[in-house]
Amino acid sequence: MRTALTLLALGLLVGCGPQPEPAQDADPTDTLPPAGAAAVWTLADRTAVTGSSTRFVALVTRLECNSGVTGGVLPPDVLVTETEVVVTFAVEPREAGNADCQGNDQVAHDVLLDEPLEARTLVDGQCLPGAEAATTSHCRQGGTRWEPRG
Repeated sequence: MRTALTLLALGLLVGCGPQPEPAQDADPTDTLPPAGAAAVWTLADRTAVTGSSTRFVALVTRLECNSGVTGGVLPPDVLVTETEVVVTFAVEPREAGNADCQGNDQVAHDVLLDEPLEARTLVDGQCLPGAEAATTSHCRQGGTRWEPRG
């Protein structure tokens, strides 16, 4: 009995010891789910966007059913590459309970870019392969919302 108690106490002490540190180069956001619920977007005025644009208005719509209400729009994630500006929206989580699928409203949201679009395509990040909206009608054209003429 004494040996069993000693082993139990030792096991508890080991379990309370320091935990291993994450690797120095590990990015903790790689394992976190995206904040909020997925939302898609369109341009409020496609003709107002040019290669020199550093801002535009997106009309954001919650992807999941929510009885017609998109809700609060969270700040978008903006990824700029040589060829694209990918803007990914999420909205505040919906309230618990049943919701019907009548289509949700569009909420205008100003998007500010750190640099002009130039010759980059503007893309909805929820339409990228593997994203929540990728196979929906919102993403028929691969999520392209604007592309430079040329």
